[in-house]
Amino acid sequence: MFEKERKQAQICLVAECAGLQNEIVISRNGKIGARLACSGRARHIGMDTQEKASAILEIAHQVIALESLNASLPGVSVNIGKIEGGLGPATIPDHAVCSVDVRWQDESHREILLKKINLELTNNRQPHCHSRFEILNERPSMPFTGMNQELIDLFQQTAEMLGHTIPTQHRRGTSDANFFGSAGIPTIDGLGPISDCDHTPDEYISVSSLRDRTILLACFLYQYGRQAGMIH
Repeated sequence: MFEKERKQAQICLVAECAGLQNEIVISRNGKIGARLACSGRARHIGMDTQEKASAILEIAHQVIALESLNASLPGVSVNIGKIEGGLGPATIPDHAVCSVDVRWQDESHREILLKKINLELTNNRQPHCHSRFEILNERPSMPFTGMNQELIDLFQQTAEMLGHTIPTQHRRGTSDANFFGSAGIPTIDGLGPISDCDHTPDEYISVSSLRDRTILLACFLYQYGRQAGMIH
């Protein structure tokens, strides 16, 4: 959907939450959301052989290997967010899965990371165990480009007219802005209210910032419309 819409876009404005110091977001990491599945051989632990092909033991090794990729390149992060598997304590598990989040700042690092991940997954620690990495969703990185600067300047000038100072920031998280910024569409994100502690039970927004950020965005749209000849 976004790939289609961006072909008609002049600019992209996204109202994800602002930074704690009123920052707007001018660049973002890219991201892959994936599923890692390991298979083994199920049997009762009380059998007379010590041979083991545990999917949980296999995925434990793979988790350590994937987590070791953190900071292997500038801006790179890898996180295992959830693990499931097995039947019970007396059964050697024949399946285990985990959710994986892979992020990068430089788009050229995407392929490097995937090659490292796939190479690691071919290195099975136990006989009869196998691992499979499946990409479920993806967003390209959103780099800062010179095309953004004119838009940023206008936004900051509008903010100054209202008595606000608006810094800029790179954010390691992703948003819908990634699809537009990655295609060279001038993009500003973080136009919403001030927020912190995302994706945790303590997540919040500053209610007092809602009014100021709404007025600022409305004034900026007016200024942009005048500059673009949409408003006379």
